[in-house]
Amino acid sequence: MITETNVAVPVVEKAIVESKDYETADQIWGYLKTQMSRSAFDGAISQLQVAGKILFNGPSIIYIGVDNPNLKGLVDSSTPF
Repeated sequence: MITETNVAVPVVEKAIVESKDYETADQIWGYLKTQMSRSAFDGAISQLQVAGKILFNGPSIIYIGVDNPNLKGLVDSSTPF
């Protein structure tokens, strides 16, 4: 069964990946160009978190899925133990 949340997941994931910084959920929701209900957005965020594609650092969302240039930059600039 296709639900509004299932349709929202790829749209929300793309918005998170394309964000230039680690944004909050409210900022990501504000960037979306489609008219999406807040409940569908929150459901998509929950599904991405359960799938292991995003983490929360306080209010900020960090995308940890495949092909994340922001995360790659942090790893490259970190100092090894």
